Amino acid sequence: MSSSPTPASQPQPPTGLGPAPLPIEPLHLTYGLFVLTGLFAAIPIAVLIQFKGNVQAAINSVFAWGVVLALAALSAALVNLSLHDERLTEGDKGRLVLLSLGGACGFATTVLGAYLPFSDFFREQLAGGLEGWRTAPRKALLLPALAFLGGLGLMFASLQLGRGMERSNQTMRRLIYGYNAVLTGLLLLAILALPNLLAYAAPFSRFMGKTDDWTKGQVYTLQQDTRNYLTALDTSVSVYVMLDPNDPRSADMAQLLENCRAVTPKLKWFSVPSRPEGRSEPGRAQGEIQRKYKLSEVYGMLVVVGDDEKNEKWDFVPASDLGRSRGPEGDDYVFTGERALLNSLRFASEGKAVYYFTQGSGELPIQGPSPMMPRARDQATLGELNRRLTQRKGVEVRPLQATAADKGVPADADVVIVAGPKSELPKEFVKALEKYLDRKGEKKGKLILLLDPLVQLKGGKQRARTGLEGLLAKNNVKLGDDIVCDSLIDRPDVVYDLEVITNPETQNPIARAFSPVKRNTAKLFRLQKSRTVTPAAGPKAGPMAGGGAVVEDLLITLRGGYWAEEDPNVDVVDKAARLEQMRSSDNIKDVLEWRRLCGKRLCVAVTVTAPVVGVPGDPAHSRLQKPRMVVFGSSTWLQDESLTRWPANFDLFDNSLSWARERPTVGEGVDPIRKPYEINIVKERFWSLILLPPLLLMLGVIGIGCGVWVVRRR
Repeated sequence: MSSSPTPASQPQPPTGLGPAPLPIEPLHLTYGLFVLTGLFAAIPIAVLIQFKGNVQAAINSVFAWGVVLALAALSAALVNLSLHDERLTEGDKGRLVLLSLGGACGFATTVLGAYLPFSDFFREQLAGGLEGWRTAPRKALLLPALAFLGGLGLMFASLQLGRGMERSNQTMRRLIYGYNAVLTGLLLLAILALPNLLAYAAPFSRFMGKTDDWTKGQVYTLQQDTRNYLTALDTSVSVYVMLDPNDPRSADMAQLLENCRAVTPKLKWFSVPSRPEGRSEPGRAQGEIQRKYKLSEVYGMLVVVGDDEKNEKWDFVPASDLGRSRGPEGDDYVFTGERALLNSLRFASEGKAVYYFTQGSGELPIQGPSPMMPRARDQATLGELNRRLTQRKGVEVRPLQATAADKGVPADADVVIVAGPKSELPKEFVKALEKYLDRKGEKKGKLILLLDPLVQLKGGKQRARTGLEGLLAKNNVKLGDDIVCDSLIDRPDVVYDLEVITNPETQNPIARAFSPVKRNTAKLFRLQKSRTVTPAAGPKAGPMAGGGAVVEDLLITLRGGYWAEEDPNVDVVDKAARLEQMRSSDNIKDVLEWRRLCGKRLCVAVTVTAPVVGVPGDPAHSRLQKPRMVVFGSSTWLQDESLTRWPANFDLFDNSLSWARERPTVGEGVDPIRKPYEINIVKERFWSLILLPPLLLMLGVIGIGCGVWVVRRR
């Protein structure tokens, strides 16, 4: 019985390591790699051409990156030609070559992206911090980020060519899984960092970039006046802080400017590397700024306003104006940077402001009483008001003699203030004021009138005239011949005292700055001996009423209970007592009569604007109305004693000036005080504070570990 011979086993072709062969011929792949080598070699050649053949100057990070890419591509082409392994198919060999080339190029690109921010080309932008990155995002962030993320992406795409090989190749498995773990970790860090970066970028910075101020005095919170001014900025502002990093004012200025930048993207700030105060020679960056703006000193803050160099204006604030020591030993530190920044912004963007106070008809003098004249110390003056106004840069206060009517109002007058005249103003001067209000050109005249109730004794007590009644009537303003009294007070020294608030129903910016809607309680102002001032045609006199001016109530009494007394011969204290009896009477007629006399709120100040075509009082049209004047029924609230006792009175007058000049409001504000804080630790508690936190931390970690162990055992 014969058996057929067993056929010899035939050699099996290589099965390959991957799921599918590479769809490209090996020779074509080699040609492509040589072409890629030439393209990569063009990078260092282009760098050499840029540096005009200077090899020493051309050797930088980009040059080295191009050389590495070219060498990697050349090595891949040579390996593809020389590699012969029977265990690999031609497709697997090509996949491995491309995987190695992509991994090498991706790694080199990632290293380049990580190194670029620290290279000479990007170092200046990186050192500038967040503000420097915002000015040149392409140099500081975009190119390094693209290189870093692009390199990671290239390595990830290259490793996908090895999918399938990890099942039979331990090295490939470690490479793919290890890189996935590293990439996942980096992506997690990027996701965690993204919200923090977005918090400093517009428009998210307005919501997420705000400072959480937990201090008792809110020393790191912008004042409302500052926010109002920054919100109304219509041009770009650059602030250069030139302070030593160890100077406490440097950190406070950085916090202040970050808060300002969160309010408006138009403000940018830069920290200029500076030498300590007192050094004779400035640093290199300081010297460049000093030469450009011709500064006499460079230690402080430079504010530049303008969209281009041709039209920009600037102002320099020395470091001494940004903060000062306080107290007998200089322990307390008062930060004045916010007020200094506002003054500089106002001076650089608005220029000089000239305010004229009329004199010659018994008005309040603008100079305070002389300490050399004891009798003059009790004289009512506007000295404190003058001091507060002139301490700002670019503000000048000048007297305007009412007797010099033939000269008229000076052309440089931004606002003319008539404060408390005791006698009737000359008719010629009133005519000069009318011409000033209606003068031609873009710069119209603006008035602020503070008109106390006057009484003359000739032929018995009777109300006296100010001489401005005709001018006010032409502007739809009715000046009351009365004095406002409080029926709920029976003391003669306070019967004329008033508590007033801004009208919550008006759209006027002065009133809105102190609106009860924006506050927990209404902002109170104290007036004394005031007359009523009302619109001639009702609460809102529109363009069709009288002379055409739009008049709105500005200040109204806080409550009912005030009445306007027209008879100067009446004993107001006795009348207040009688009115109080009527209010508490059981007779309904007495109560109704009291409500008729004292139940309504009285208006003691109005604003007057030039008419516009539209609906009076409408918010959209109120922004188009041009300020004309503000009329108050009293001037006592601006006297030295009143401003000292009630600082809010100055804010009201300052808002009125800013509104008249069509500028955002800027108040004086309060300078925050930085008090040194020392931790007083009892010696017996010292080691408890040192050892207890790490001990509790260790116990927590051990407890969590034991819990995990118990769960896994079960």
